[in-house]
Amino acid sequence: MRLTMGDRTFDSVATSKKSGQTKCGRTSIEDVTLRKFWGHSYATAVVDVSQKASRDPEIFVDKIIQFTPIHSSTIKGTGFFGKVGRFSYDTYNKLAASVHLSTVGRKVIAVFFIEDLRSGIPLWSPVSLGSGNRTVNGENINFEGKSVNDSHAEITARRGLRRFLWKQLRIVTGKETNSMLFDVVLEETPDGKYKLNHKVRVHLFISTAPCGDSAIFPIAEATESNEHAVAHNPTMENEKQGLLRSKMESGQGTNPTSVSEDPLTIDGIMMGHQRLKTMSCSDKVSRWNILGLQGCLLSEFLEPVYLSSLTLGCLYHHGHLSRAVCCRYNDIPLPPPYKLNHPLLAVCQVRRQIASSVRPMRRV
Repeated sequence: MRLTMGDRTFDSVATSKKSGQTKCGRTSIEDVTLRKFWGHSYATAVVDVSQKASRDPEIFVDKIIQFTPIHSSTIKGTGFFGKVGRFSYDTYNKLAASVHLSTVGRKVIAVFFIEDLRSGIPLWSPVSLGSGNRTVNGENINFEGKSVNDSHAEITARRGLRRFLWKQLRIVTGKETNSMLFDVVLEETPDGKYKLNHKVRVHLFISTAPCGDSAIFPIAEATESNEHAVAHNPTMENEKQGLLRSKMESGQGTNPTSVSEDPLTIDGIMMGHQRLKTMSCSDKVSRWNILGLQGCLLSEFLEPVYLSSLTLGCLYHHGHLSRAVCCRYNDIPLPPPYKLNHPLLAVCQVRRQIASSVRPMRRV
């Protein structure tokens, strides 16, 4: 079933014509409401795209969209983590309202934002946002950079964060002028490298638990308590917890990774004899808490950039999350400048207030 409204179309798959019409109608109403609400009530976003570019996703993705830094006291929400959730959902909705494609429906979102304390006033600025919960099929893998292997929200958002850090590095070294709406967040170190200013923090919000080790628990055990946000109390109840896990091609959930398994081969994947495996998001987040968010290339120029906090929108269990993203590596010694980073872990309290365009999903 397809509904066309002006220059936008809304598709649905249903078992009957009536059900299809209902789905299309609901989707179109949600989409129009989202665009009308943000298009008329929000004026602080500076969008560096033309009207034509905003209607062409291939042009749109190469443009830079900036949001004016916001004083954290102006953000609605209960406590710091409530504000993080509201700020992240609002950022997504404002951005979604500016693009031509329909963005309603169930999805996972992730937002990286910086908190700048240099002026004495906490200013929040979103620097990267991602949405998605899929990985590439083996038959579509490409060695020329023409396909994205992992499109889960937090992984996509982290790619954007690395682009942000690269741009900051070019600005601070004089290769590029600063066109951003805030001052450079990097500073030079005595050994000639650069690091994040000590009064600038990086925060991450994910609308649901990262797939893998942090999501392996019954839904009924999810809590809304932030009692151990600072002092981690990991859950280690059995030998299945704390294992590295892989996202399976065309499969649901993640499976433990075993060293005894046959290694994947390109021929095996392309011919369908083996299923492509991708590192789970929990394992990737734990890697960021050891090696930093900047990645291998930027490590040549930057000291490790670590998370200050990780906030979930739902499916939060402190014991499983803390184990998965950092605490399972407590006994591993690391050479400087690397360390095992323990970010603040919490759940926000705005789930009942989020727009229908960001209905959360469960990933395991």
